Amino acid sequence: MRASHHGVLFLLTALLGGAPACATQGAAGGPRAVYLRDKAAWAQDGMFAPELADCDDLTDDLIDEIEDELDDDYEVIRIPSYHPGVGAHPYVDIEVYQLLGEGGGAFSGQKTMIIRGMMIYQGNTVGTFYARRSKGYGSWSSCDMLEDLYDDLAEDVHDWVLQPTMNARLGE
Repeated sequence: MRASHHGVLFLLTALLGGAPACATQGAAGGPRAVYLRDKAAWAQDGMFAPELADCDDLTDDLIDEIEDELDDDYEVIRIPSYHPGVGAHPYVDIEVYQLLGEGGGAFSGQKTMIIRGMMIYQGNTVGTFYARRSKGYGSWSSCDMLEDLYDDLAEDVHDWVLQPTMNARLGE
């Protein structure tokens, strides 16, 4: 989709609190809202270490961490996917692009996760990103190491949602 300059300016204004109340606040003057895909997809063109993908609920846990970070500033509304009727608030979509490393915890070396995402607002893509985090120490299990990566990636996504840009590189 083509990003609209008007849409980007309106979105940034809305996210920073300068837009009309209907764009930034709920009907009762509550917090601004953002739609979040309820489960991260596995990118069709991605690369994955099968032994790491076996960690229970990997994509659910990632989205849970992102929601926890966004909850500080937004009312998060989780939905299955984007559709044209989703226009009242920005929509954030997340995919797991790469999950690399060997199973076996810290003893088997570094684990790396790359996610990519986009923000759609009023039918326009107003921001895209890739975020990368790695961990090679500090936990006994690979799944625990991935949980640490989720935390770091969630903070990266939160900061990007506050000021989305096209083709952003987040993390390390």
